[in-house]
Amino acid sequence: MLFTVEFMLMFSLSTIHLARAQGCPNMCTCSGTTVDCFNKGLTQIPDDIPSTTTTLFLYGNSITSIEENGFKGLTSLQELYLFDNGITSIEPNVFEGLTSLQFLFIESVPIDKRDVHSCRYLYRNSITSIEDNIFKGLTSLQKLYLYSNSITSIEENAFEGLTSLQNLYLYGNSITSIEENGFKGLTSLQELDLHGNSITSIEENIFKGLTSLQKLFIESFPIDKRDVHSCRALFNNKITSIEENVFEGLTSLHTLQLEGNSITSIEENAFKGLTSLRILDLFDNSITSIEDNIFKGLTSLQKLFLGGNSITTIEENVFEGLTSLQYLFIESFPIDKRDVHSCRDLFSNSITAIEENTFKGLTSLQELFIESLPIDQLDVHSCRSLEGNSITSIEEKLFVGLTSLQELFLDGNSITSIEENGFKGLTSLRILNINNNPLVCCSVTGFVDWVNRISLDRFDGTCTAHNKTTAILNFNTSDCIVPVDGGWSDWENSTCSVTCGDGTVTMIRECNTPVPSGGGNNCSGKSINTDSCNLGECPVDGGWSDWENSTCSVTCGDGTVNMNRECNNPVPSGGGHNCSGESIDTDSCNLGVCPESCNTLEKELDKKSGKRSDNKSGKWSDNKSGEKGMEGTERKKRDKIRKEINQTGTAGIDMYRQTEKIGHKRHRTDINR
Repeated sequence: MLFTVEFMLMFSLSTIHLARAQGCPNMCTCSGTTVDCFNKGLTQIPDDIPSTTTTLFLYGNSITSIEENGFKGLTSLQELYLFDNGITSIEPNVFEGLTSLQFLFIESVPIDKRDVHSCRYLYRNSITSIEDNIFKGLTSLQKLYLYSNSITSIEENAFEGLTSLQNLYLYGNSITSIEENGFKGLTSLQELDLHGNSITSIEENIFKGLTSLQKLFIESFPIDKRDVHSCRALFNNKITSIEENVFEGLTSLHTLQLEGNSITSIEENAFKGLTSLRILDLFDNSITSIEDNIFKGLTSLQKLFLGGNSITTIEENVFEGLTSLQYLFIESFPIDKRDVHSCRDLFSNSITAIEENTFKGLTSLQELFIESLPIDQLDVHSCRSLEGNSITSIEEKLFVGLTSLQELFLDGNSITSIEENGFKGLTSLRILNINNNPLVCCSVTGFVDWVNRISLDRFDGTCTAHNKTTAILNFNTSDCIVPVDGGWSDWENSTCSVTCGDGTVTMIRECNTPVPSGGGNNCSGKSINTDSCNLGECPVDGGWSDWENSTCSVTCGDGTVNMNRECNNPVPSGGGHNCSGESIDTDSCNLGVCPESCNTLEKELDKKSGKRSDNKSGKWSDNKSGEKGMEGTERKKRDKIRKEINQTGTAGIDMYRQTEKIGHKRHRTDINR
């Protein structure tokens, strides 16, 4: 215990007969610079304490209050012992001026190597509060003992001015809350002990500024090598949750003890900033689950204690990043060389599932404890009913990444199945204990083969085969071989043989569900089959029908005719293209010479040829008098034209017009000649 040396010295000095020195207070004894007023029935601080005093013993009296200026002028005082007085109040600034003070004891009798039997009588002083600036001026004070009083609150700036303080002991009080800035200014503080109080909440940033803090205790009363018997009332704290960033700024903290509280939840980033933390003790709380990122950033953590909780689930990757972790305890209350009498209250965990990759990244982990209560050299009497955890299966890749793990204890659980690669990756494993689990040998043949393949220094484990328990290392897995008939897998289809319309598809299956083994039968039936398929209507492009003509636009002579066609040969379908081009066109047409054109031509020929037409019959008659001067050839042509006109109409008119052009041309030539 931390106080052993100081108090052994204290008690030995108190029993030495000291000769009274000049200027020594009445009822006290003095030796050199030491003044001993131990157990003198004093009710107040003596007035005539020498100014050269370095050590002052005032414990074991009835001093209930300390007035202001009670220690005025004691500038050389280094050690002051005030415990076991029943002090209820200390005036502000009472220690002002004690600039050399290094040790201040205001607490109950410390217990070390004693039989306490009953812990109800551990109280001596009754201080209820630490007020603002009460220790002002104690700039040299290194250790302050205030444990086992009745302190319920610590006010803001209560310890201001204690710039040299390294150790502050406040355990065994009735502190329920700590105000923000309650520890302000304690920049040299290395150890803070708050265990054994009734703290229910810790404000965010409460420890901010404690940059030198190395050890923080917020747990139940520590018991070491004692007969405790009835010490169950040794004051656990009652913290129920740890909020985000509550320890921010404690960059030097290497030990954090939170055991014996009532913590049920830990928020994400609760331990953020504890970059130097090496030991984290969360033992004996009420934690049921561990969420992702709770331990994020604890890269220096070497030991993590999670036993004595009611943990049922651990999230995947919850320990990721704890690259320095060497010891992980997720088990019941650890007991070492003690007589515990009854083990019924020792609280096992209740883990039922551990997610895949839970321990991923714990590359430095050497020992992992997930088992019932470890017992080492103790008389447990009635510990047969110690319950382990309730882990039921070890899944594949559960311990992946634990390349440094050497010892793994999983005994006393409810494990019924272990996958073949459940322990894959434990390349440094030397000891594996899986005893006291309801394993059936033929259900874990893969694990049995693995254990027999690798080399371990020690393996403990049994399984049941044919209603008999046998050591796993002695079990022959060939005894488990039974015929297994093959079974078909589901059909797997190939693609359809066409891209549209009707086609065929090939179906394949395999005899692997299960694969026949141990002389079992192959699957019956075909492994390949075909079926019809239809991928929908194929696209059809449209085609034009034949042209259909309308009637000519006139009843005689030249006109036009309209032509129509339709895109229906075939009609486009299934996403096919429409016909290209126009659906309407026009063409010329001629239905013969109109009647009025013939009458006009007859009169013209009649005039030129000397013939006339019979008005009644419409036929041509001779007019020889008009043919004078005509050459014989031309006369013959005109006669022919008349005949054609009478017979054919239009053809005769065309012939006439052509002849007229020729005749007219020749006539002009004769004139020019």
